[in-house]
Amino acid sequence: MPSKKYRNYYEMIMDDFNVTQGESLFSGIFHEAHKDVIEELFEQLSVSGDNSAQALDEFTDYRTYMDYDIKIIHNDGTYSYYSKVCEEKSGGETQTPFYVTVAASFVQLYSNNIGGEAAGLVLFDEAFNNMDDERIGGVLEFLRRLPLQLIIAAPPDKIQYIGPAMDEVMLVMTDQKQSYVEEYHNAV
Repeated sequence: MPSKKYRNYYEMIMDDFNVTQGESLFSGIFHEAHKDVIEELFEQLSVSGDNSAQALDEFTDYRTYMDYDIKIIHNDGTYSYYSKVCEEKSGGETQTPFYVTVAASFVQLYSNNIGGEAAGLVLFDEAFNNMDDERIGGVLEFLRRLPLQLIIAAPPDKIQYIGPAMDEVMLVMTDQKQSYVEEYHNAV
């Protein structure tokens, strides 16, 4: 949906006159209709110093002009939006859609060969730290069905839930001066 913060920019970009007539920012009729927004945009882009590069990156990224959300469709056909759910639910309940969305995005990215041949590698740090064992199991089951190679760094208390679903588990330990890596074998 159009960004609440930059709605006027979105409307300028999506103006039917701009889209169907092929007019540019510098065309007379288009310029008159959006004069204030165009002036504001050029003012934002002409900022000097460190902020100029940041402003250029922000205003040339199409995602700036849209607000994104995840629509969660429940078994009974009703739906809710992730932005609302994450305000009301526990960390674990909000992490599940995050992992599903990130993994699906990587699958799409890798399957389209963006950037050439890809290894399909995904790294998760502090993975599943707010999730219970049932949610961890469900997410891992989903992730294992995808054409991805997962590297998961997780808190030690999650190893009992994550370890059995992994091909290999390495423990990384550290003392004050050195780090150690050892293979972990589940003693079940």
